[in-house]
Amino acid sequence: MTGKNMSSGLPAKIGEDAPLSAVDKVTTLLLTMSKPSADVIIKKFDNQEIRLVGHSVSALPPVSDDIIEQIIDELYAALETSEGLVGSPNGVQQLLSGVVSDDQISEIMAEVSGNTSDLVWAKLGDVRDERIAAFLAGEQPQVATVILSRLDSSKAASVMERLSAEQRGDLSRRLLTLRPITDAAMQLVAERLRQALFSEEETGSEENKHAKLAAILNKLEREQIEEILTSISETDPLEAERVKGYVFTFDDIAGMDQEDRARLMDEVPAERVVTALRDADPTLVDLVLQTLSPRSRRIVEAELATDARVAPQAISEARRWIAVLALSMAERSLIKLRPEVEAPEA
Repeated sequence: MTGKNMSSGLPAKIGEDAPLSAVDKVTTLLLTMSKPSADVIIKKFDNQEIRLVGHSVSALPPVSDDIIEQIIDELYAALETSEGLVGSPNGVQQLLSGVVSDDQISEIMAEVSGNTSDLVWAKLGDVRDERIAAFLAGEQPQVATVILSRLDSSKAASVMERLSAEQRGDLSRRLLTLRPITDAAMQLVAERLRQALFSEEETGSEENKHAKLAAILNKLEREQIEEILTSISETDPLEAERVKGYVFTFDDIAGMDQEDRARLMDEVPAERVVTALRDADPTLVDLVLQTLSPRSRRIVEAELATDARVAPQAISEARRWIAVLALSMAERSLIKLRPEVEAPEA
């Protein structure tokens, strides 16, 4: 489900007799579910979709049982496939969209459509000129000429500048006499390029080991994270610092800029804020409260003032939820987690 499917903007107030919009139907279904089931679905939404549903909840008129049954029937009808399933390239993109990166989708689409050579040529434009020149210098002149002919004039000129005078002259003469190349031959050249320039990237461009470990640590308790980082630091302090650069916990919210902290907390439901702030450091509590609207702040402060018993696990889960949200927003450049600290080296 995407924001485009739900609505292009925030829903306006509607009357009881007005037909329900797509967003209102989604909201109605969510409200009829148990909270755990609804939470599973809402976690799949992006920030805009969550906002749409939030506004819809506030504007939703009374919905009769008959209307709810109609909405459920519509959902069942949409899920039924009387003609079976048929695979297609578009199906690949729809299935993987939002699950893997756009670059990975492009590579998979190129593979299933047989256009991997086109992908190689497209990626070649992003390779450093020095690296291309070094590759061409050790390649067969015929292959080097073909590759040079596929570059745009500016990049080709920059690559040529980095070759020896003898190579520049030889390749220039070959470019003048270059004949059209068969698709099969071009595919071979592209495969040679892929192996030489991109095979290392394909195996090494995965999220680096420090970020991978940090992704695991971010799901642990703060004390557990500190224990692991201390253990790593005892044998390799530099590695520990690199991993630490990718770690972000609820307590680290205190180190964010006020504006970024406000953007983050604006996306957190009030009840989750209350749970996360239970037994939190007073300084952090005050910083979070400063980001809330006057009304929300009064509600949160009133809840925190009560002597409610909250399970430690519930507090930990609420804090981890907010930390994961912060990491997700940072990945989409919506906020900065550590504006004063440079990104750690890979």
